[in-house]
Amino acid sequence: FYMLTVHVRPDGDAIGSMVAFYEALVGQGKTVYMVVDDVVPEKYSFLRYTDHIHDVAYFETNPVDIDMLMVLDASTYERIGKVGALWSAPIFNIDHHISNTEFAD
Repeated sequence: FYMLTVHVRPDGDAIGSMVAFYEALVGQGKTVYMVVDDVVPEKYSFLRYTDHIHDVAYFETNPVDIDMLMVLDASTYERIGKVGALWSAPIFNIDHHISNTEFAD
């Protein structure tokens, strides 16, 4: 099982990356969840699968086991907010920022 997340105060490239990975992984038959420690801005609701993105509170009351936390568009572990505290799975990070701290496993 995979959990996808992005940085707090998500913007278009964060949300777009997450839903693209979601579609690709689901298309391969994987079980995938999406979480953000924030609210997805309404202006991105036109993107497919944004209605599948949950906030941290959802998974605090509906816990799931995951095999990997995939962090997209976040240069530091701190940028994912409370998401990191919910799982101890290996972290996979894809990010374009020069300031990336290489926090992934």
